[in-house]
Amino acid sequence: MNKQYNINGHLLTSSSKLVFVKKNPKRLASKAHQRFEKYMKAKTVAEFLKLGGLLADLRYDNDKEFLSLEDDK
Repeated sequence: MNKQYNINGHLLTSSSKLVFVKKNPKRLASKAHQRFEKYMKAKTVAEFLKLGGLLADLRYDNDKEFLSLEDDK
């Protein structure tokens, strides 16, 4: 069964699609910048988590429009 995540009102599963901005917007040399460099290549929530992204990163990046989320229907 696919785990579900509620990210700022978006109901996502591990197979939900993600699209990140092309340029890393995080402060250079920060831990968030280092994580973003790794997970910005992810196409799904599962890939994002595997690449070291945190659910807090998903929420923050969604709030700041650093990524687009696709709700599961």
